[in-house]
Amino acid sequence: MYGLAPRGRFANLSAPCRGTLIFIRPRLCFFVFKRPLLFLLLFAALASCLAANEAGSSKLAARIEWTVNSPSDSGSQFLESYAFPSTPFQTVSYYSDEPYVESVDDYGNARVRFSWNAFKGEKTTSLLASASVDYSRGFEPVEGDTTVYVEASRRVILDSQVKALAGSVAGGARSRFEELVLLTDWVHGHVEYDLEFFGSREPDSNEVLSERKGSCTEESHVLLAFLRSRGIPARFVAGFVYSGEAWGPHAWVEASINGEWVPADPVFNEVGLLDASHVKFCHAPDHSFVFEEMTQGIGLSRSLSVTVSETSGYPNTFAFESFEAPESVSGASALFTVEARLVSLVEREQAVALALSVPQEPGFVVAVAGGNAERLVYLPPFSEVRSEWTLVLPGELSASTAYNFSVLARARGTEREAFIQAFAGESQLFERVAIEGLTARLEGKAVSITVELVNQGNADVFVRANCTLAGESRLESTTVKVGGKRLVQFLFPEPEGGANGSLTVETTGSTLTQPFSLSFEEAVAPASEDNALLFGVAALLVVVSAGWLLSRR
Repeated sequence: MYGLAPRGRFANLSAPCRGTLIFIRPRLCFFVFKRPLLFLLLFAALASCLAANEAGSSKLAARIEWTVNSPSDSGSQFLESYAFPSTPFQTVSYYSDEPYVESVDDYGNARVRFSWNAFKGEKTTSLLASASVDYSRGFEPVEGDTTVYVEASRRVILDSQVKALAGSVAGGARSRFEELVLLTDWVHGHVEYDLEFFGSREPDSNEVLSERKGSCTEESHVLLAFLRSRGIPARFVAGFVYSGEAWGPHAWVEASINGEWVPADPVFNEVGLLDASHVKFCHAPDHSFVFEEMTQGIGLSRSLSVTVSETSGYPNTFAFESFEAPESVSGASALFTVEARLVSLVEREQAVALALSVPQEPGFVVAVAGGNAERLVYLPPFSEVRSEWTLVLPGELSASTAYNFSVLARARGTEREAFIQAFAGESQLFERVAIEGLTARLEGKAVSITVELVNQGNADVFVRANCTLAGESRLESTTVKVGGKRLVQFLFPEPEGGANGSLTVETTGSTLTQPFSLSFEEAVAPASEDNALLFGVAALLVVVSAGWLLSRR
């Protein structure tokens, strides 16, 4: 089952900004229902009138079709799957031309079961649904025992490392909702979507944190680990989404905030008010608990088609008051700042996805220092928030040319554009490298330690990173490009009972040494529904700084 889900759904990719190119990479998003009897879900894309990230509400019809291939005409056969739920934000009616029996699973999801006399050959079964989606109508209330959503699960590992990293990201939050916003934005900005990553294995959240790569499923598991480590119950959501090009399966998260299951999508960087192409299918502790069941031995393929009949815009909950930039900038590789100002118009907390587009044309590429052109802005009730980006002019500019260009900021379908003129000249170079934090993972009898380096200056930076653990040292050298990031990993033999270590990072004229302590604990995830216990040993990192900075002018 696959679908196209570009990461930057804030811009209409078929109509680029005037004189600019979008500084947003497309993402492919995978989601698969996996259990011992499950197969890959095939997807048939259908043209739609739904514009990417533009719809606050939608009305649509969906059809899931299962094609069954049976090798035997003995006995009876069945297929059991989920039915679309009705929630405050999603009103659904569904039916099938074939008889089915409804049930509710342990997590409150509606399920449908089709049964028939066995046959040899092929048959098709379908479920049709009509849905009205609008996340501004409210969220599902939190009811019953939520213990299962705050504990570790097969794919969501909780340990001191995860708790320390989540604390460094969200420790300064003023509310649980802001914690959710900060953690969602961190996952969006620090876990790279990698299409090749999907399908080869099923990593847990610690593995994803170590590699900083994954699909929508893996990003959701990391966010679940962060939230649960902060004591916030959170559950995995399976559904469908429109990318701007096609409908496909998708995964996101719901967190228990102030008595409601507040949705958060780290792929599209949305919290609370998701765009109305997010159609929920079911929820569970993590992806491994989302499953279909069928008679053993039958072959099965699936397809999805969606038709959208109506869409409308978002409610007016904030104002994009201004977008400011200097009228002119001088000097090759010069740093300059642009600022967006958002004002909340409502008495509740909200999050607004804000994205920046800058020139990426051959011969004139403007970089975003730190690399994150997209961010999730937290707006307290009736507040004003200013959000800044630091940009970098190209390293080579012609002395005889005045460069006229624009930068564009976009928030929930509203955009503001600023026009700038650039000239050649001398500018001061700044080497500025941020260290976003350390993670560690036990791999067999070895320990893998990962650090992320982020270039926040206006010059390419050559970095020598030396990691020492239990008396052994590893040296790695790399260059971090302007506006870029780089993962550096070190592999050590497993020390007995843990050990002290240090990380030293050197740039031209700057050196930083940070000590850390490494210990180990056994991380035991609960049994899955098929009683397959999963035991793991997780490397824990304590006394770790999440945002060191090396700077030289």
